[in-house]
Amino acid sequence: MSITRVAGKGDMRRIFSLVHSIAYRVRHFLRHLVVADVRHRVRVASDRYGVSIPRVLWRIAELYARDRFLPRESLMYGLVDPSVPISARRRQFSDERLHGFQGMINSPETAICRDKLAFHSYCRDYGLPVPNLYALVSPLGSRTTSGKVLVNEGQWGGFVNGDLPDHLIVKPRTGKQGRDIRRLSSNEASLLPVLKALEQDSEDWLVQECLSAHDRVRELTGSSSISSVRIFTLMNDNSVPEIMDAYFRVICGDSVTDNISDYATGRKSGNIVATPDLTSGVLWQAWRANHDGVGYQWINEHPVSGRSLKGFGIPYWPEVIALVKVAATSFLPIRTAGWDVAITDSGPVLIEVNERFQNSGIGPSTERFWHALEQECERLRAVSSRVRRRHLGDQI
Repeated sequence: MSITRVAGKGDMRRIFSLVHSIAYRVRHFLRHLVVADVRHRVRVASDRYGVSIPRVLWRIAELYARDRFLPRESLMYGLVDPSVPISARRRQFSDERLHGFQGMINSPETAICRDKLAFHSYCRDYGLPVPNLYALVSPLGSRTTSGKVLVNEGQWGGFVNGDLPDHLIVKPRTGKQGRDIRRLSSNEASLLPVLKALEQDSEDWLVQECLSAHDRVRELTGSSSISSVRIFTLMNDNSVPEIMDAYFRVICGDSVTDNISDYATGRKSGNIVATPDLTSGVLWQAWRANHDGVGYQWINEHPVSGRSLKGFGIPYWPEVIALVKVAATSFLPIRTAGWDVAITDSGPVLIEVNERFQNSGIGPSTERFWHALEQECERLRAVSSRVRRRHLGDQI
């Protein structure tokens, strides 16, 4: 009787958990669907694809139920287009599904990725190239990288009049998706007031070298701003890094960052996503999101310079791959990561690493990456199960 009663309680707990999960999913989906911007995009999609609004909404709901694509993602990736088969969703990642994979595969100790100061120090310790760091500005106390405090006017004046490059990058220590990154002149009259104002902010700020794009990249984009390569690695069973996917974030205009979307609004920046061949680094396709947030367009030429995107070879590609593989090994037990690499005239430089990354790629490499992450999750589940059984055996 007691065994039956316990089993019954266990079944009730599972049913309650299932009901709770479904209720959460419905609320989560509806909360993103009712946003005014999303409702507008649904109407745009209905007109563009010549289908009714209920049919667009049904497709959005189906994509969320199958692979957790939120409404804004389904619309931006053009997955609500009735001419696109539902199976095409596997050529892209939803953020939620991808973050779920990352949470299962990576070590929970990921502060070294999220803290840009810790990332810089760690890379320096392992001899990995990163932009030069000049100072940390904080409401709790500012200092230079050489350990000199910045308190009074004389100390601040000595810093800004010191050996600094013509331009600097200032970014929040824990920022993401290009949030609040600024490019500043090292001229004292303009630099010092900004740094003093940042010292009154609620977070810490890094003052770094402003990198310039490689000459060939600058010719392609018409801008000296960095267009970074995002490369995705996954450690195999023997903890050897494999390059799973990559895309080149091609900057348009003279923006400070090459991010695909604005952190605050979610609106697309107009920058381009270009896919390189993983062996040669030669671009073979490129796309940019439509400004209305529904679908995207394949493009062949850079809209500013007019240069051909297809066939462009990313400079220093072998060195980029070699750098990322060394970095991936150095950052174990983080097993999968997205690395942002700047291509400069002197070679590749690591900008940051994301253990909780987004992947805006479209194509067979993204699909291959999806399957590899699934397999790695299954392998780690099996390893965890064996460890638990061994632990229980030791207790008995």
